[in-house]
Formats: sequence, C-alpha cells, structure tokens
Amino acid sequence: MSPVAARRTLAGIEIAGQLTERVQLSGVSLVDDGHGGQIETEVPLQPGEVFARIDSVQGSERFAALALEVAVLWIVYIRWHAAVTAGTRITWGAHVLEVNGPPVEIIRRQFFQLYCSERGTR
Repeated sequence: MSPVAARRTLAGIEIAGQLTERVQLSGVSLVDDGHGGQIETEVPLQPGEVFARIDSVQGSERFAALALEVAVLWIVYIRWHAAVTAGTRITWGAHVLEVNGPPVEIIRRQFFQLYCSERGTR
C-alpha cells in the first residue's frame, strides 16, 4: 500500500470513529398549495438518517424586532452522500441546520465536511 493510500485509510478510520450523532437529512421541494402558489416542503433524502460528527464553530445573538435572534455556525462531518447539496437541512435533536455551501470532500467519495448555519428566534 502506498503512503498516500495509507494516510487516506487512517484518516477515514479516524473520522468514522467520531461519527457518533444520529441526524436526519432532508431536501426542500416546492409543491402547489392549491391556490395558485407554491410552498416549501421538506423531503427526506435516501438514506435519510446517518451518523455525523457536529462541531460548533461560532455563535452570535442580537435583538431584532423585539426578539432575540440567534445565529450559530456548525461544521458537520458525514459519510459521502450523493444527494447532499447546498440547502440540505440537517435535523439533530431540536436543532435544524442548513448547509450553506457545496459539500467539501475529505477523502474522495468517503466523507463530507459541511458548513452549516442554524438560525432561531427566542
């Protein structure tokens, strides 16, 4: 085995051992609302449930319209998934994260690094 292949294998084992959080993946689809318009509907991806590693990167709070607006940035690691794109939603417990950009491949066709945001109002 070449040194490059050995490093890739070791990196894959290290990442795989850290995928401890169960998350649900879903996409957004537009459907007719019956009144001439369209609404966004979440559609589960196949497979829709995967294991992930989730790291919080940054958080901020601010007041807007008499409510506390919270923005948190996350990095999510998952196994390679053909249907994950920018805009994919990741549900992790009470958190709903949205993938901000295209997935970054850690090891070709093995793992993704996803930059996500979570927005909420309290």
